[in-house]
Amino acid sequence: MQNIYALIYESIKKDIVQGKLGANDRLPSIREQARQLSISTTPVETAYQQLVAEGFIENRPRKGFFVAALPVSYGQFTLTDHLNEPVHFERDCSMEGAYPYDFHLCKNDFAGFPINQWKRLLTDTLRDEYNDLLFYGDYQGEAGLREELAAYLYRIRGVVCRKEQIVLGAEQHLLLHYLAILLKDVSSVMAVEDPCYPLLPYTFQAEGYGISYVTEADQGIDISRLLKTSARIVAVSPSHQYPGGRVMPINERMELLRWAEAHGGYIIEDDYGESFVI
Repeated sequence: MQNIYALIYESIKKDIVQGKLGANDRLPSIREQARQLSISTTPVETAYQQLVAEGFIENRPRKGFFVAALPVSYGQFTLTDHLNEPVHFERDCSMEGAYPYDFHLCKNDFAGFPINQWKRLLTDTLRDEYNDLLFYGDYQGEAGLREELAAYLYRIRGVVCRKEQIVLGAEQHLLLHYLAILLKDVSSVMAVEDPCYPLLPYTFQAEGYGISYVTEADQGIDISRLLKTSARIVAVSPSHQYPGGRVMPINERMELLRWAEAHGGYIIEDDYGESFVI
């Protein structure tokens, strides 16, 4: 089943990246796609869920699966001569220091922000939750929000978890700090991609961990190099590796999962912009 669903995944992903499937194009239903390919629905469903998780397609309730709109620049990082041989682009330094826009979160243009509507909604929310605001909340995060997140993760990402398994944190460093403390008995070494988001190794290093860089020429996790380390914790950004935006191919994901299963390892997925998943 694995090879079949990987082929389906790669084929649809390639058509999307090359523009053969455009934004909002509707894919055949899982049952119809399986019928056309004369296979069971399981590999088709697995491939679709992987594409949803990586943001290539979206599942619209009661409507079906539709191609998502990719950033204009996405093709610059994913065009290939062959399936697993990325085309490298030279960096253009001519525009450095001359960017006309700053997309930092604190430097948005708030001139059009509906401040009066926002204040009204804020007041309504505070009025409804007034009694609860007088006490400390749940140390894992509000139970109602965690319950909604568990449902969202299952519906959108295919992650099966209970609200008791979700911990909400104020920001990334705090969550990573918690993980570093919780995992100290698992391993004294963490393996990371190279390059990677520097906050990941720095936080664990501050807690006394050794850091092993186990990628080969920015091509993702090299399992042979990982096996040469004592690391049982790996931190990855499979959906968009920092800073180039590389998407981890399905074969690398499966290799990493097999490593974790065989060695009792832990994978920290930094799906930045959303959450840390372990």
